[in-house]
Amino acid sequence: MRFAATDNIGSSSTSPFNSALKQPSTAQPARDFESLLARPGAGKAADRQTQARTAAQQLVAGTFVLPILSKIREEAGKDKRFSGGQAEQAFGQQLDTILADRIVARANFPVVDSVYRRILGQRPGAASTQGKGVDTHG
Repeated sequence: MRFAATDNIGSSSTSPFNSALKQPSTAQPARDFESLLARPGAGKAADRQTQARTAAQQLVAGTFVLPILSKIREEAGKDKRFSGGQAEQAFGQQLDTILADRIVARANFPVVDSVYRRILGQRPGAASTQGKGVDTHG
């Protein structure tokens, strides 16, 4: 018994899929992301400021808030009534990290502003970031 649908398997000229694969793409080739970043002036000042703010928030969240949340979770886990079971043991650290990031992003911690200015290479009290690059030398 033969099936008409399988008769054309392997023939390259009759398959609509093979003809679509052979057609050249008219889309522009994708550029390498790293080469775009390496171009002079590729990053705008606003992008650098956003990246610096995000980095400062993540540093503060991981350094100050995350240990507090981890300690709270550890202490609450001692009482079986407040235990989340295996799921809390498996995903508790991830939840703490997300909560720490959200707390710092929504709160107005002065230390975030201080770290942000330090990353951008500003002196305390400097209002403008025009002409200043990101401080990569620490």
